[in-house]
Amino acid sequence: MTTKAKSRYVLNKKALQHYLIDHDLTQADFAKRLGISTSYFNKLMNGRKSISISNMFSIAEETHMDIRVFLEKVDE
Repeated sequence: MTTKAKSRYVLNKKALQHYLIDHDLTQADFAKRLGISTSYFNKLMNGRKSISISNMFSIAEETHMDIRVFLEKVDE
């Protein structure tokens, strides 16, 4: 019997870091714009939390960029 690897999506840290640098924003500033805590945003940035659909759309909306830019598939 074969077992299919479980996948999840995490925030593409590099893409978002580039955005923050280019727009002179701190993680705390951006978390505030998204309406989430700095602690939670840090967990997203470090891949310790899976990103919710609502947060994915919030990031895409705030940055005016395609949502797929900020997603990275991780196989477990």
